[in-house]
Amino acid sequence: MEDKKHIYFLVGIKLPQDDPKIVEESMRELEGLVKTAGGDVAGSVIQNRKSIDATYYIGKGKLEEIDLLFDKTEDQEAAVVFNMSLSPSQARNIEEVLECRVITRTELILDIFAIHAHSQIAKLQVETAQLSYLLPRLMGQGASMSRSGGGIGTRGPGETKLETDRRKINNRILILKKELKQLENSSEEKRKSRQFVFKVAIAGYTNAGKSSLATRLVGDQLLVENKLFSTVDTTTRQLKLGGIPAVLTDTVGFIRDIPHEIVESFKSTLAETAYADLVLHAVDASSEFYLEKIQTAQDLMDEMDIKSPIQLVFNKIDLLENEYLVNLKVKYPDAIFLSAKSEDGVDVLKELLQKEAIQFLKNNGQEIPSWMNY
Repeated sequence: MEDKKHIYFLVGIKLPQDDPKIVEESMRELEGLVKTAGGDVAGSVIQNRKSIDATYYIGKGKLEEIDLLFDKTEDQEAAVVFNMSLSPSQARNIEEVLECRVITRTELILDIFAIHAHSQIAKLQVETAQLSYLLPRLMGQGASMSRSGGGIGTRGPGETKLETDRRKINNRILILKKELKQLENSSEEKRKSRQFVFKVAIAGYTNAGKSSLATRLVGDQLLVENKLFSTVDTTTRQLKLGGIPAVLTDTVGFIRDIPHEIVESFKSTLAETAYADLVLHAVDASSEFYLEKIQTAQDLMDEMDIKSPIQLVFNKIDLLENEYLVNLKVKYPDAIFLSAKSEDGVDVLKELLQKEAIQFLKNNGQEIPSWMNY
């Protein structure tokens, strides 16, 4: 039997204080998330409102309009994706009007993490995040808790009896946290063994080209896809810096409105960033919204108490007009500008890493390779 096609209708809201361009960009991002999760977008709508509707979040009239616009058939798995958080009662009320599943941006991101988690620690972190999100939403949910249909927002623990039993979920979370703690202890031992190894981490907004940049720096072929959250597993590789012991860690990407549950559950993975001797903050220089993305990533690193030195790295400069690039360099004189795709500027970053590694050796009283004249 063929799997049903998964189709989704996207819903956003613009309040008086919201920048319309940011709202539109967030909706484009939501469409990218749906496609990353394997769904097709049938349409989208943004409603301008003075305030949030307590019953339906958006107006009931707009919901009825969506019901007319969204052509749902029996041979498809259909759902409406809201680009915001909904209360359980709001989700239930909306489902009664639309007569289909309703999921939120948070559920979508959690679902993508479930798809792309491959290591044991990542799978445990994702399940912990999913259950932590699910727990306070158990009471009073209707169709939103009926997950037998499949599709986006239904992967993982949502398909089991756990959804109806708070005690079982709490017990499961405790077990997961215990298993995570054991893995964290193992990771801590690995970190201690790298005490005299120069550690570099790449962080930044998702789809900034972090994995492409990591590939250029380490020479190995890492997963490189033009998708949001193409990987949620932290990968660490040996970094060749002329005989200096060094490693490079590529971390999960950040995104605006990232679920708190994800941040909490992935703190152990992102500890690799917190313990790095240098963090490369990768930025998509071609994005119109690079300022907002820089701030989002910085806020999340602050939330995770990352105090490592940070080097701003603007990637994808091959997509920029020369005049724009010149202005960007004036605005960020201490940043590094490169293209992981064309390799333009990558040598400048490698030279910086080597200088930082030498300083690391000096600070730790280690011998500097004789061929280096710094």
